[in-house]
Amino acid sequence: MKKRILLLVAILVVLTLTLTLASCTLEGFEIPGLEIPGLTDKNDKPDDKEDPNSPDDPVTPEEPEEPEEPEQPEQPEQPEAPETPERQIRVAFYYEAFGDTNPFIEITVSSKTGFTDADMKTLQDAIDDEFGFSFDGFYTDRAYTSKFDFKKLVPGKIGIPVYCMRPKNTPKAGDNITWAYNETTKVISFTGSGEMYNYRAKDYTPWYSQRLFATKIEIGEGITSLSDYAFTDFAKLEGEIVLPSTLQSIGRNAFQKTKISRVEFPSTLKFIGERAFSDCKNITHISFNDGLESIGKDAFTACTGLETILLTESVTKIGSSCFYECENLSSVYYKGTKAQYDATDAGFRNLELVRLSQTWFISDTKPAAPGPYWHFVDGEITQWSYAIWYIDKNNDNVAIDINDKKADKDLYPTTLLVDFVDIDAGFTQANVDYMKNIVYHGYKFAGWHLRDASGNDATDFYNIVVGNKITSDIKLISDRGKICGDNLRWNISSNILTISKLDSTKPSGDMWDFETVNDAPWARRNIVKVVIDDGVTHIGQYAFCNIHSTTSRYANFVSLDIPKCVTSVHVNAFSGNNDLLYIFYAGNETELYGNAGDPDDPSDDVAPLVEGLASVSLTQNGFVYANATGLDFTTLTDGAYWADINTGNPSSNDGLPKGRITWVYDSTAKSLILGGINSSDLGILVNYANEEQRPWHHYRDNVENVVILDNVYIVGHLTVANLTNVKTIKMSTIAPFNYRLSHTAFIGTKYYQDMYTTVGYVTISQHLIAVNPTGPAIVGGVFAIPHTKISNTMENTLSIAMHAFDGCSAITKLIIPYDIGEDFAVTSFTGLTNLESIFFLGNETDWESYVDGTNASQEILKGATVKYFSATYPTAPGEGLAVTDYWYFDNGVPTAWVVKQS
Repeated sequence: MKKRILLLVAILVVLTLTLTLASCTLEGFEIPGLEIPGLTDKNDKPDDKEDPNSPDDPVTPEEPEEPEEPEQPEQPEQPEAPETPERQIRVAFYYEAFGDTNPFIEITVSSKTGFTDADMKTLQDAIDDEFGFSFDGFYTDRAYTSKFDFKKLVPGKIGIPVYCMRPKNTPKAGDNITWAYNETTKVISFTGSGEMYNYRAKDYTPWYSQRLFATKIEIGEGITSLSDYAFTDFAKLEGEIVLPSTLQSIGRNAFQKTKISRVEFPSTLKFIGERAFSDCKNITHISFNDGLESIGKDAFTACTGLETILLTESVTKIGSSCFYECENLSSVYYKGTKAQYDATDAGFRNLELVRLSQTWFISDTKPAAPGPYWHFVDGEITQWSYAIWYIDKNNDNVAIDINDKKADKDLYPTTLLVDFVDIDAGFTQANVDYMKNIVYHGYKFAGWHLRDASGNDATDFYNIVVGNKITSDIKLISDRGKICGDNLRWNISSNILTISKLDSTKPSGDMWDFETVNDAPWARRNIVKVVIDDGVTHIGQYAFCNIHSTTSRYANFVSLDIPKCVTSVHVNAFSGNNDLLYIFYAGNETELYGNAGDPDDPSDDVAPLVEGLASVSLTQNGFVYANATGLDFTTLTDGAYWADINTGNPSSNDGLPKGRITWVYDSTAKSLILGGINSSDLGILVNYANEEQRPWHHYRDNVENVVILDNVYIVGHLTVANLTNVKTIKMSTIAPFNYRLSHTAFIGTKYYQDMYTTVGYVTISQHLIAVNPTGPAIVGGVFAIPHTKISNTMENTLSIAMHAFDGCSAITKLIIPYDIGEDFAVTSFTGLTNLESIFFLGNETDWESYVDGTNASQEILKGATVKYFSATYPTAPGEGLAVTDYWYFDNGVPTAWVVKQS
């Protein structure tokens, strides 16, 4: 019995230890190698039989053994479902009732909590701040068909758009302000106190829909601010606006584009916002209140009816362009001193305050001398004297400024040319002298006209007589007459401007220097040519700027002759003339460029004229040419020269008239620049009977580069022939000309020889000069005149020179582009004696210009069969034509279309 008790105790100890170890293992502690009997895996079935060898167990009959169940595979531990992560979702609210595409507010909410009370308050506060009213609803689409549910959010979705619908009618215009519209009286009224809500666009105001009907507004006492865009575009709002005595600020664009004609500002007003009254064209006078401090930029822009302003000294800031385009503003009456006015921050481009108007300063007592002073008489503004504005007719409504030499004179001219006449005394001798001695931008005026109330100029000149009185301010409009300098006059006839002496019995004179490019009296007129007669000694600043034809692009200012009497030219005399290629000086090289002469004898020095011509604005090269007519050309070295040439013409149907030619030679660059014109300013290089006639012939061994100016469209015989070292030649690539190029002009140059033998033909800047009869360009009797439709590597051909195809009897088929037109000479195609077919890269209408005549080239073309290009099968041939009269490229080979078999 004792043994049994001990055994039971031992079993209990073992079981206790086992459970303890098992507990440790379950808590995460493991003991490697320790096996604990009786502790099975949770997936094993426990064994109920006792050990048969135990002596203490009673013997029991054996029960039939149960079959073992197959061992189950170990199941992996099932993980717990992961917790949904919290995401921040951006929600963008759009107010699109009037097309707003930018969100007015964006807030971020949690995907777990959705919209909380705090989120909803943030949204509502933003709506109140922005609009001053709540929305009727929130929607998921711009059509406002599906309501947005604030309680449901899609987890993980970023940037949810919500669209808000404007309420049909909200009575609130501020926290304590309501509005109402009376359809009978057409009056919008505002009652309450405090600030009006600020709206960020004109169509956000709840009363915006009444803009087409309302004719009057009533703003109650107690309201301290008018919102931005409060009455923008209220087109029928007119008459006087009465503002409450409590008003402190007027928002931007508040009355923009209304028809109000008068507004009285209360003494409490401190600020007027940007564009608050812009485009209010019916306002004629503005009285700013004492206490006003700031006027926003563009506040009164384009108030074209505004004539006078009463400005208080309390205003310390006037925004940029505040009175811009107030073109009728004539007087600013300032309730302070000139020093206070000058200290005002007037902003940028307030030209009308200083250019179109006279500023009058308050003076309670009459000043000792007439001037810009005023005072009140029974509450009315009254001047102590009257002002006369002198206005340039060419710059209408721009008062003349006699102190405009500052760098920023166009923005801030300081002293207006205004004369003052005492009301009691009338004109004095000083007034008369003042007017007669006015010099503006370098010239005096021929006379003045009085502008009437309708803005028209009186026919008769206005004469100032000592003792005459005036009863109001007047504007005198300048008349320059035909004067342009000391004893110089100008005239325009047939679009030709002529400068000549006014009085032939008096000495020569200088042209005036003009201050701007538009000050010359002929500025902006239709001019194709300028003629300077004898008697002009100086060409003034900006005299001939931007001279051009307003009717023809091909009749622009190309050339100018300067006579020898001109001894000085301002460096800015010709700026802006992009087509001016030639300035011909009548004097020789020494007279143009100067001559230092003997350094010990300065008496024979010649001052250079070219100093005044050095900055001439030219598109091409900016050359001023010295006269070399009649000189021995072989004595000329580097320089720019012109000469009138009358050469003998070789026997040819392409005879050219005499002309004026120019050349510029640079021995350092080894370059020769050629140009020329005929009597009509058309560009030509004349024919030469022999090479020695050419003025540049003596340069022949030292020329490698030749440039022909862009206006030249006729290049005569032997122009640069046999200048053997010439490697590059450049010509015009301007398409509108009908070019005529001589076949002898370029022969014998290195460029001609190399190009001719290498590619089988010679082209110079898209001009076909010659074709090699045995060259590689003729393939199977076919020659293609270079054109982009044939090959993307080829440029369009602009012209074909005389005799370009001489000797090319092997060519039987010719591919011709459609846009050469008549730019071939009468002998261009005469060498094509066996020409059979022409493949024309155009239609039958385009072809007419090629055979419209009877010259030799056209007869050759008429003798060949012509086919017209069609990239696709011609389903509708032209009148009198068949399918076989059209062609296409087949692997680069011109091939006639054949009739399809049905």
